[in-house]
Amino acid sequence: MENQRVNKKTFPFFRIIKANLLLMALITILVTLLGALYGVMFVKPTYTVSRSVILRTELGVNADNSESTNAALAELVIVQLEDHFTSAEYMEMANQEFKRENPLEKSSINAGAISVDYSEESLIFRLKYTDSSKELASKKLVAVYKTAEIYFKKISTAYAVKLISTDNSGMDNSRFGLVVDNGMKKVILISIFIGLALAVGVVCIKYALDNTVHDKDDLEELTGTSVFAYIFKKE
Repeated sequence: MENQRVNKKTFPFFRIIKANLLLMALITILVTLLGALYGVMFVKPTYTVSRSVILRTELGVNADNSESTNAALAELVIVQLEDHFTSAEYMEMANQEFKRENPLEKSSINAGAISVDYSEESLIFRLKYTDSSKELASKKLVAVYKTAEIYFKKISTAYAVKLISTDNSGMDNSRFGLVVDNGMKKVILISIFIGLALAVGVVCIKYALDNTVHDKDDLEELTGTSVFAYIFKKE
């Protein structure tokens, strides 16, 4: 039992990592370069089209339609807009509108591709749609936008909601904001993570297969005794 305890070799993780930093750096760089090459060759860019829109609300005819009341209602609606736009009912209505406008198109609107940027201090927000095709992203955003008034009429008779584009140009596709993401940032980050993990794995396997004694620390770990003195080997 005593010999088993003494001869058990511990795993000095940080020490072997420090001793193999150059190898780890080379592996990480190589994997990152391969990831970047993969991104250039195979990862398709995505297009996010957007439009700045003003939210207007109006209570029913018998309700208090003062400016302050409508502003308070609009603030309440705007913080829930993304939940409305991505609900199952809204998706069904938006897809019906999209199919009506584009009967030959086989794709459909995806709730996960819709996003809303807004400030609680303003009733102006930015409605966005992301797709692998710029043309489809624009068409789908139009359908999402056009569905809003019909949807809010359906879910509530107590108030009306209108979305008005800030430049009063309707939904002219040429006026959409556009952001193109070629996916390289995500690919490179993933490649760096994989490279680091692979480098650590290689170093650990290398250490596990190495049965030689390199220095006094290895000797002390193997024997369980302290080294009193040793002589440096001249290179």
